[in-house]
Amino acid sequence: MDKTLSLDEGVQAGAQNPGWIHAPGFDLAFLLLPPLAGLAAALLAVQYTGAQPAVIFAGAYLLGIPHYLASFAFYCGDDNRAHARQHWPLFYAAPVAICAGVAAFYALAAAAIVHALLFVWNVYHVASQSSGVLSLYRRLAGGGQGERRLAHGTILFANAAMAMWAVERFAPLRDPLVALHPLLPQALLAACLALALGFGIAYARELRRRRFPLSMPERVSLASAILLFTPYLWISDPDFATLTMLMGHFIQYLALVWLLNRRKYGAQVGSRAQRWLARLSGSWTAPAAFIAASGTLFFLLERGSQALGAYLVFMVAFNSLALVHFYLDGLIWAFRSPYIRRTVGPFLTLDASRLR
Repeated sequence: MDKTLSLDEGVQAGAQNPGWIHAPGFDLAFLLLPPLAGLAAALLAVQYTGAQPAVIFAGAYLLGIPHYLASFAFYCGDDNRAHARQHWPLFYAAPVAICAGVAAFYALAAAAIVHALLFVWNVYHVASQSSGVLSLYRRLAGGGQGERRLAHGTILFANAAMAMWAVERFAPLRDPLVALHPLLPQALLAACLALALGFGIAYARELRRRRFPLSMPERVSLASAILLFTPYLWISDPDFATLTMLMGHFIQYLALVWLLNRRKYGAQVGSRAQRWLARLSGSWTAPAAFIAASGTLFFLLERGSQALGAYLVFMVAFNSLALVHFYLDGLIWAFRSPYIRRTVGPFLTLDASRLR
């Protein structure tokens, strides 16, 4: 398959597909309905407190860790590695600087700053992925690009409003906000609600200009993007609310990375790293083994660090991994970049039947 296929050609090919990125069953299970997995896990843990450790293990380790590590698959592609070397300050120096910054904050007993940054950046990161998935379905349905900014604003500020609802119970962010002004958390919540409403109304008006209604995948994608953050509204522990919210995001991300690499590197040619990536994405068994092995390894590392009195080291590594993941995803999924539009977009908007 020609890897220089333009995004427009990819969109045209995708138009032959009835609005699905891959196939109805795959899209519904791994791209559209994963928020239900997090909600089900949250309900289970709330009803049966004994189930909470299993939910944490499944969410944080079996899904979360592989999801963070999946970002580094970018460096296995030969074309991506050449692109990264050309822009080495962004792809190599910056991640090292992030890790050094996290270590410095912990050394200065200022870990709360890292936790607050994780909370805020997480909202933007997850909302951006949800908006990106909706954009893919919009392209496949033939919707206009004028809707993109309004849809993104609607999702982002609706998600932010629900996260701000929980800030009163999240000291690392609440305390500095209250220090600036006692009513600042409530003011930010009101601002997010107002912006969500404003963007939502403008988005609805833009949709009315279409000559055809939203496709079913678009409708479900938009609803899922909003539904994803609802654990913040009814779970008292903000950390556990964040985890259950992220479970749907983790599943969606792993599915997107697997599908992209399967389509892009299916020929199993190129460097050893690229051939390894092709083999990893060529079946279900290899990714399942990677998920189980990496999640279990990090779980054992956490328990081992606690036993050895080195838990702080593990937390520095874990939070560094999360922040580097946020940062890298801002580069490797940035469709404003011509390189990303050329090397990612066409492989997610092609008719699935042409890639089997």
